[in-house]
Amino acid sequence: MANRIEYFDAAKAICIILMIIGHCDLSTIPYLNVIIYSFHLPLFFIISGYFFKETTQKKAFWKYTRNHIKPYAITAIVTLGILLLLSIYIWNFNVLKDFIGNWAKSFFFGSGSSNGSGIFASTSAVGPIWFLFGLFWAMLIYNFLKIHFFGIELALIILVLFCVACFSVKFIRLPFSLQAGCSAVIYIWFGEQIRLHNVIERYNQIGIFGIITILILWVLCIKSGKGLIISRCFYPDGLLNIVVSVAITLLFVCAIKRLNLKGGWIGRHTLLILCVHSTILYFMRTFGVSISIYNFKAIYTLSFEVAFQISISLIISYFIFILHNRIEKYLLLKTR
Repeated sequence: MANRIEYFDAAKAICIILMIIGHCDLSTIPYLNVIIYSFHLPLFFIISGYFFKETTQKKAFWKYTRNHIKPYAITAIVTLGILLLLSIYIWNFNVLKDFIGNWAKSFFFGSGSSNGSGIFASTSAVGPIWFLFGLFWAMLIYNFLKIHFFGIELALIILVLFCVACFSVKFIRLPFSLQAGCSAVIYIWFGEQIRLHNVIERYNQIGIFGIITILILWVLCIKSGKGLIISRCFYPDGLLNIVVSVAITLLFVCAIKRLNLKGGWIGRHTLLILCVHSTILYFMRTFGVSISIYNFKAIYTLSFEVAFQISISLIISYFIFILHNRIEKYLLLKTR
């Protein structure tokens, strides 16, 4: 706890809330979705890069499998189990069998998107937990590259990897969000560079002119209405999206640091909240559950949906956290 960087926890807390909001129907508020997606996911990749530590590829594989693939698998199993129990009361056996097959396929394939025209592009998206596969690949690939390359050579290879991922996804969507992870390696690199060059401490040196320039570029990227979507390897403005998203993320983090905000429990448990929200979202979309209030304006309905999604995700996450702690304490006392 003492070694945690509070402003990072605060940034993560805000961005995990923004992630939940981003999965609501935001059609009534123009550009809000584009604004959220312009920095909320880049922040998580950048922070992961900030804390990156090079190790052997074998150790890296098991480390990132434990940190990312294990919670993905647990979430998939729990989600499928809950949906199976609920669906038994809704469909007959034949319909249920087909539906379970589609669920299992989407979780096994692990894609964060079902858009596009290439091979496997229409495979059902797994939902927000694609991020765990994406982060797994990004960290594992970056560790491999760090072992074999450095300096400008490393940067160029990462740039080529980014271009290959974005180009190849037009023709084929590979399983386990591999291309999304490859495109996100560049964010891991930026995160490590930010730490190595102490960028956050020196960021206020860019001055008001620099801040205004970043904000203008950010607005121009947003104004197109086509924000970056890492799960699809969709960067409509190319590398400009990467540069602007990194710059605006740094502005966001520095503002939080200046305001001395704390992340609290939410900032320390964003992974748990992601997994819980993913299960809730999958359930709602599968069974066609939507939040609507008769005779209410769209903005009020949206406000209610946002409040509901955030509340239910945080309450269930906290309940699981407390339950996990109590089980751990019970087992610890039993072994003494």
